[in-house]
Amino acid sequence: MGLSLKAVIIGGKETVTGFKLAGIEGIIVSTPHAMLEKLKELIKKEDIALILVDDQFLEPWAKEEVDKVKASSLSKLIIEIPSRSGPRVVVDLRELVKKVMGVKIG
Repeated sequence: MGLSLKAVIIGGKETVTGFKLAGIEGIIVSTPHAMLEKLKELIKKEDIALILVDDQFLEPWAKEEVDKVKASSLSKLIIEIPSRSGPRVVVDLRELVKKVMGVKIG
Protein backbone atom coordinates (compact mmCIF):
# COMPACT_ATOMS: atom_id res chain seq x y z
CA MET A 1 0.00 0.00 0.00
CA GLY A 2 1.33 3.50 -0.88
CA LEU A 3 2.38 6.20 1.48
CA SER A 4 -0.38 8.64 2.43
CA LEU A 5 0.93 12.19 2.09
CA LYS A 6 -0.11 14.94 4.52
CA ALA A 7 -0.24 18.70 4.79
CA VAL A 8 0.94 20.51 7.92
CA ILE A 9 0.62 24.14 9.04
CA ILE A 10 3.27 25.82 11.21
CA GLY A 11 2.01 28.98 12.86
CA GLY A 12 0.44 30.87 15.68
CA LYS A 13 -2.30 29.39 17.84
CA GLU A 14 -5.16 31.13 16.01
CA THR A 15 -3.95 30.12 12.54
CA VAL A 16 -3.19 26.53 13.49
CA THR A 17 -6.57 26.15 15.22
CA GLY A 18 -8.36 27.33 12.09
CA PHE A 19 -6.53 24.85 9.88
CA LYS A 20 -7.11 22.03 12.37
CA LEU A 21 -10.85 22.67 12.04
CA ALA A 22 -10.36 22.03 8.31
CA GLY A 23 -8.61 18.73 9.06
CA ILE A 24 -5.00 19.84 8.58
CA GLU A 25 -2.42 18.88 11.18
CA GLY A 26 -0.72 21.83 12.84
CA ILE A 27 2.22 22.85 14.97
CA ILE A 28 1.91 25.95 17.16
CA VAL A 29 5.00 28.13 17.43
CA SER A 30 5.59 31.52 18.98
CA THR A 31 8.87 32.72 17.45
CA PRO A 32 10.57 32.79 14.04
CA HIS A 33 13.34 30.56 15.45
CA ALA A 34 10.81 27.93 16.55
CA MET A 35 9.09 28.11 13.14
CA LEU A 36 12.38 27.48 11.30
CA GLU A 37 13.28 24.60 13.63
CA LYS A 38 9.92 22.88 12.99
CA LEU A 39 10.17 23.54 9.23
CA LYS A 40 13.59 21.88 9.09
CA GLU A 41 12.20 18.88 11.01
CA LEU A 42 9.18 18.54 8.71
CA ILE A 43 11.14 18.57 5.44
CA LYS A 44 12.88 15.38 6.61
CA LYS A 45 9.59 13.49 7.00
CA GLU A 46 8.61 11.35 4.00
CA ASP A 47 4.87 11.42 4.69
CA ILE A 48 4.56 15.22 4.42
CA ALA A 49 4.10 16.79 0.98
CA LEU A 50 2.76 20.26 1.81
CA ILE A 51 4.02 22.61 4.52
CA LEU A 52 2.11 25.82 5.18
CA VAL A 53 3.96 28.58 7.04
CA ASP A 54 2.15 31.39 8.87
CA ASP A 55 3.77 34.58 7.57
CA GLN A 56 3.55 36.38 10.92
CA PHE A 57 6.89 34.68 11.74
CA LEU A 58 8.63 35.69 8.52
CA GLU A 59 10.84 38.52 9.64
CA PRO A 60 13.28 39.38 6.81
CA TRP A 61 16.05 37.08 8.10
CA ALA A 62 13.56 34.23 8.66
CA LYS A 63 12.08 34.72 5.15
CA GLU A 64 15.58 34.30 3.70
CA GLU A 65 15.99 31.04 5.63
CA VAL A 66 12.58 29.75 4.48
CA ASP A 67 13.53 30.59 0.88
CA LYS A 68 16.74 28.57 1.28
CA VAL A 69 14.73 25.60 2.60
CA LYS A 70 12.31 25.91 -0.34
CA ALA A 71 15.17 25.91 -2.83
CA SER A 72 16.80 22.84 -1.29
CA SER A 73 13.65 20.76 -0.80
CA LEU A 74 12.42 19.48 -4.14
CA SER A 75 9.97 16.95 -2.69
CA LYS A 76 7.98 19.39 -0.53
CA LEU A 77 5.70 22.26 -1.45
CA ILE A 78 6.19 25.06 1.09
CA ILE A 79 3.64 27.88 0.98
CA GLU A 80 3.56 31.03 3.08
CA ILE A 81 0.06 31.71 4.38
CA PRO A 82 -0.91 35.32 5.18
CA SER A 83 -1.80 35.85 8.82
CA ARG A 84 -5.01 37.64 9.80
CA SER A 85 -3.08 40.66 11.00
CA GLY A 86 -0.92 41.00 7.91
CA PRO A 87 -1.64 42.47 4.49
CA ARG A 88 -3.87 40.48 2.13
CA VAL A 89 -1.76 38.66 -0.43
CA VAL A 90 -3.25 36.81 -3.38
CA VAL A 91 -1.47 33.56 -4.23
CA ASP A 92 -2.11 31.84 -7.55
CA LEU A 93 -1.82 28.21 -6.43
CA ARG A 94 -2.13 26.89 -9.99
CA GLU A 95 0.86 28.96 -11.07
CA LEU A 96 2.77 27.94 -7.95
CA VAL A 97 2.18 24.22 -8.58
CA LYS A 98 3.18 24.67 -12.22
CA LYS A 99 6.37 26.47 -11.19
CA VAL A 100 7.34 24.00 -8.47
CA MET A 101 6.21 20.73 -10.01
CA GLY A 102 6.06 21.50 -13.72
CA VAL A 103 2.42 20.38 -13.83
CA LYS A 104 -0.37 22.50 -15.29
CA ILE A 105 -3.65 22.30 -13.34
CA GLY A 106 -6.97 23.00 -15.04
